[in-house]
Amino acid sequence: MEINFDKTHPEHYLKNANATGSIYYDEFIEALNILKPHLTEKQLNDLLVNKLLLKQNKFDKNKFIQYAVEMSVLRYFAEEFGNSFKYENKVNPNNNTDVDCSITDKGFKFNIEVKTPILDKKDQDISPGLKGRSLGRLPDGQFDAIPKAFDELLNIQEGTTQIFNFDNKLKQFLIDSNKKFDPENFNSENEANILLLGLDDTDEIMIWINYLRNEGNSGLFTFNSFCNPEEYKCIDFVVFTNLYFKHKNAISGKCVDHWNLKNSFAIMYNNPMGNPKKKGVLEHFLNLCPNYNIEIGEYEIQRDDLDQINGLFKLKYFVEDELEKNREIYLFEKQAGNNT
Repeated sequence: MEINFDKTHPEHYLKNANATGSIYYDEFIEALNILKPHLTEKQLNDLLVNKLLLKQNKFDKNKFIQYAVEMSVLRYFAEEFGNSFKYENKVNPNNNTDVDCSITDKGFKFNIEVKTPILDKKDQDISPGLKGRSLGRLPDGQFDAIPKAFDELLNIQEGTTQIFNFDNKLKQFLIDSNKKFDPENFNSENEANILLLGLDDTDEIMIWINYLRNEGNSGLFTFNSFCNPEEYKCIDFVVFTNLYFKHKNAISGKCVDHWNLKNSFAIMYNNPMGNPKKKGVLEHFLNLCPNYNIEIGEYEIQRDDLDQINGLFKLKYFVEDELEKNREIYLFEKQAGNNT
């Protein structure tokens, strides 16, 4: 399928990729051809025009990336489970919402919702002050106290230092997605609900994992959660991926395999407040969805000088030392000098 770019904004990623012969455009067409048979003509037009903005006179980079991530996920499940793949499937009879897709495999059903946060704020230049992140939720008042202390210590303009945190965004993703799933299948042993997130580099993924699992900082998937777990009890798995990173860097040429979850980094976590009888269906999803859970769990860090923080940065070291250095697998930035 070829795309007509006559009405496309000149800054659009795909228009630029097509004009320069970038692999990003070729990968998009491949993904679109895989997904197209599963969409009605109306759904296809909505995807291209309203979501991917191919006939819009304005280009909203963040909106495009959000739907590019979604399409990269849908492409994988449509390609691997085409016989059961359902696009924009309505699974909750109590409202008019839909999940991005549903699949079935060997008697198990999976409902999948994809979300991608807008992360521009963390990359903004707020010089001459500092910008910081917290590995999880900070206690009340700390978001004001810590920046003020740095401003005073470094003698910079008060109010310039900032701490950015997205724990409330993850909370909202969980709550919003929860509404799309049928509450009746909470007791089902053969059906699971998945929230899949498109995130940035390894540092960002580690931070979001802490939003979810850091009990000391009231992680959302802990029994000390800062939000009532009843509001997202239908979420069985949260999957963190680097698909935002891949699409954000599309024009720079840093990455390859942008439009396929299969060739991306992913790690997933189950909801400890969920139904314990769902062990079988969750183990099955762990096997059918690309992830590095088991390998990271078994990985032994080789950096002797960082013993005290090894556990915290295990994911980062696994990617840098094991995948990239030892196996030459580049799921984030491609190898230096490799332009294929």
